[in-house]
Amino acid sequence: MPEEFGGTPVDAKTQIQTKHQAVAVRLADMAAKLYAVRGLLREASRAVDAGAPDADHLCSIAKLVASEDILKVCQHAVELHGGNGTMLDFGIEKLYRDATMFLHMDGTVDITRFKIVKSMFPETAGTYAGPEQ
Repeated sequence: MPEEFGGTPVDAKTQIQTKHQAVAVRLADMAAKLYAVRGLLREASRAVDAGAPDADHLCSIAKLVASEDILKVCQHAVELHGGNGTMLDFGIEKLYRDATMFLHMDGTVDITRFKIVKSMFPETAGTYAGPEQ
């Protein structure tokens, strides 16, 4: 804790290590989100290829998780790069724009949530104002 908050003074080397640890933790979170999304996409793809009855359900879940988590990963990448994250030269801003677009492709994530609920409870899910597919 910094000295102004009642802690002991911190030398420059410790501050640098702390900053690197924070970056490392952020990178680990980003990697975990990417691997989770890849796993969901593989599972949904296998279900579609096999003609599984729950393929639409799995695709909706994969789209929801992928669109939200990829946007978070791109936001973290922009933040980690600071001002350079918004520059056209680095390409990170394009990934962020694409992730934002993916979030709203094929309807909002709320519509996707309605599709998931409808596939979970087909008898009663029609009582809300969700999509009627």
